[in-house]
Amino acid sequence: MMDFRNTKRYLLGVGLGLALLVAGTLASAEEVYTATLTSARGLGKKTAELTLTVTSRTTEEEAAKLQKILQEQGSDAAVAELRKFDRGVAKITGGPSTPIRHMRSHVGQNGARVIIITDSPLYFPEDAPAPSSISKSSVGLIELVVDNTGKGRGNMVEALKVNLTADGVFQVVTPGATKIDLENVQQKR
Repeated sequence: MMDFRNTKRYLLGVGLGLALLVAGTLASAEEVYTATLTSARGLGKKTAELTLTVTSRTTEEEAAKLQKILQEQGSDAAVAELRKFDRGVAKITGGPSTPIRHMRSHVGQNGARVIIITDSPLYFPEDAPAPSSISKSSVGLIELVVDNTGKGRGNMVEALKVNLTADGVFQVVTPGATKIDLENVQQKR
């Protein structure tokens, strides 16, 4: 794993092994998650509200197909396939909304790990780059960890490319240290 502080590429081994892409639970109805984006700003921090409205989850079959495309054809082909799906919408207050293309929930004993991929990266509204400067292959990757009550934390990054290592671990290439922390995550029930 490369140290993002010393490079322009940040390989984020999110621990998304092949099992996490393929395994997951199915949603039976609309799910809503809210969170507060936080980032250091001067001596304080800036915040914004994020709402994720999920209308469906990626099925076992779709996840297996995506995994196969990634292995055989690479990141660009997998992103093109992802963009065929509509799983809901992600919206930061004051900014544009973007479609959710992938959603998997990996349930454990004490809660769940939720992986969401959006059609495009999400930014603080005042920090959003011009659309022409965002790579067409960029997607947003959101990871939420919620306990059994639906509360938790998370993070999100802009992903330029996804690689699959020989041992089946996903590595997400980002344009720099672009990780944004998500606090006060709440699954609305």
